[in-house]
Amino acid sequence: MITKKTRAEKRDCLENISFSSKLIKLINHFFPNLIEKLKAVSDKRHKGYVIYDNYIILLFRILMSIFYIKSMRSATEKLNNSIFIENFGKLCGIKLNEIPHFNTVNNYLKTIEPEEIQAIIQAMVRQLIRNKIFDSFRIFGKKWQIIIDGTQIFSSDKPLDEKSLKKNHRDENGNILSTTYSYYVLEAKIVFDDKIIVSICSEFVENESDDVKKQDCELKAAYRLMEKIKAAFPKLPICICADALYAAEPIFKKCEEYGWDFLIRFKKGSIPSVFEEYEELKRYDGNEQKEKITLPDRKKVEVTYKYVNDIDYKGHIVNIAEYTEKTGTEEKRFIFITSTKIKKSNVREICEKGRKRWKIENEGFDIQKNHGYELEHNFSNDYNAQKNHYLLIQIAHMLSQLFENSEKVVKEYKMNLAEIHEKILMDFKIKVMDDEVY
Repeated sequence: MITKKTRAEKRDCLENISFSSKLIKLINHFFPNLIEKLKAVSDKRHKGYVIYDNYIILLFRILMSIFYIKSMRSATEKLNNSIFIENFGKLCGIKLNEIPHFNTVNNYLKTIEPEEIQAIIQAMVRQLIRNKIFDSFRIFGKKWQIIIDGTQIFSSDKPLDEKSLKKNHRDENGNILSTTYSYYVLEAKIVFDDKIIVSICSEFVENESDDVKKQDCELKAAYRLMEKIKAAFPKLPICICADALYAAEPIFKKCEEYGWDFLIRFKKGSIPSVFEEYEELKRYDGNEQKEKITLPDRKKVEVTYKYVNDIDYKGHIVNIAEYTEKTGTEEKRFIFITSTKIKKSNVREICEKGRKRWKIENEGFDIQKNHGYELEHNFSNDYNAQKNHYLLIQIAHMLSQLFENSEKVVKEYKMNLAEIHEKILMDFKIKVMDDEVY
């Protein structure tokens, strides 16, 4: 018979568990060569002025995000603790007397090519794929779902550098009232689990110069992003998922060229001719099925699936699936365009996977912006350093998601994200870890 623990018993139990040790063991299990890869990142600093090796700085920056520390300055202040310094030194494999100052971190990140950090992220993704523990989350057991979406990572009403995007705000007569300057990134995340959505490739949306006639945009960046993914993962079976902006002929063509599937949100304004043909065909030649399902919040809804196959669009054969969810008088409707042939046996999974595009916002951008990672914070006034901060945050978030969803004690005590990450930080600061952990 299992007895329910009191609050005091739970508190005592958690105090006896070292989350810092568990995190290190998790890193060593999934990514045993992570430190070696960090050491391999180039270091252009003058050797006579180097106090901290490059991997120490990179690892410190990754831990800073795992600890939910909001700024570089506060990292130096909050982690200036003798036990933390001892533990961090053990993790780095050397004896440390101090931790890197935030200026030291930023000065080094200015010098690194972001592609080097990107390569580490992709090596970590390959390791997770090779482990095969997430194979059951492939679409139809075959294709890895990669979700593409963009987000702003910093904005200002003051000019940034020449690569920043500019948006003019005008009055009703067309006169410019103000200008917003911003940095923007297009992100591709691979779905490993319902709660593990990690970066596989990033492409920054940026201008070539201050006086460029036509600014860079999300679609242009998408073509570059897809090329990068193909180069890094040439044989990976992929299904690209995205919002309605990507329902475009060049995206279809690129997927066909690479042998990828696509599953994209579809709206009337995306491709009007295809939308009209679908609306017409579904009345006469459409397939329909209904079912009642229970949502995670236990609300029961009536769901209708409709689909039409083999619509020709500029030589590309596309298929349309429609999902309608009805609760009383409330109705939600989602339409998807896909390269996958739709059948009664797969229409439900197609719609479910299509709707998961929002996960890159909820499991990715929203958490990174509003739950501790401070994605929109201006960590550095140098754009190259800001890029590297962004990419190191992606590594931190990958490690965090694996930890949050693998530790039984987290689930047993129903710990929220803030509690988990505060516990990791506190254990680093108050518990000297055994050498065997490393």
